[in-house]
Amino acid sequence: MIFERVLMARRCRKLAAEWRSLAETAMTAEERSGHLIVAEHYSALAEAAERSVKATLEERFPRMRTA
Repeated sequence: MIFERVLMARRCRKLAAEWRSLAETAMTAEERSGHLIVAEHYSALAEAAERSVKATLEERFPRMRTA
């Protein structure tokens, strides 16, 4: 379960970067704005997955606190 969340976080980070790149090459401000919204969505998903992994690890291994 942890491994899947780590993979999901990586995929979301990659997708966010791709959408930001698309925003840089967008022709209109509206298109750019839409791409940035999608990028932020993927960034938020990645952060949530990372927090979930951290919390699970801290719960299972209380002595191994992550920074």
